[in-house]
Amino acid sequence: MRMRYFALTGAALAGCGDVKGTPGTDGRACAGDTIQACGLACVPCEVSGDRTVPTCDGSACGFACKNSAPACSDSTCSRTQWTFESGMLDGITPRSPNGLALAVRNLNGAQALAIDITSLTEVSFRVPVCLSGVVDMRPKRFSLQVFFQGGSGVGDQYYLQASVPSPQPNAYLSQIGVPGQMWVPYTAPFSASQFSGTCSDVTVQAGTLGGAFSGTIWFDDIKIE
Repeated sequence: MRMRYFALTGAALAGCGDVKGTPGTDGRACAGDTIQACGLACVPCEVSGDRTVPTCDGSACGFACKNSAPACSDSTCSRTQWTFESGMLDGITPRSPNGLALAVRNLNGAQALAIDITSLTEVSFRVPVCLSGVVDMRPKRFSLQVFFQGGSGVGDQYYLQASVPSPQPNAYLSQIGVPGQMWVPYTAPFSASQFSGTCSDVTVQAGTLGGAFSGTIWFDDIKIE
């Protein structure tokens, strides 16, 4: 069973989103130290965007990057987890071929990224680490789970590989062979790409090593750790 978790950080990180507050309706002052009631005015702390979480230092609202993600070069927040439990693509976009459709659907009780394939050669998509700016990911590892549903379960008929930021010499992380009909983990060090010191996004490619495939390729638990 695949497990998911979210770790929230309480350290404020300037520049990672807009902080909003609404004064308490009763007008009374208090010494609030929670994000539900922060500061003397008991202000609820909020943030814009899904890459930040609100914080309160006992006197004022602040914000931090979700899951302790590092800040990008322009002080916005990077993203380090895509579990699709929101039912959204969370910024992931198709790369090739033209017209490739990505969707988030339920598989055995869990949400996952789905790509429906009639006849597989290769498909690819981009995972946005920074929305703007870049971040040094050289000490980190990139991982995900992939499931070729509808393909052969005999031998490694298919492949999965990732690159930073896109397929080109010295940008590849690693390639693995993948059988069909089962979830398979993929993990690789960012340091394998010479461009990971200024990472903006990761490209994920999946294709065939010769085996025919018609069905759905599922991706889940995309993580940077």
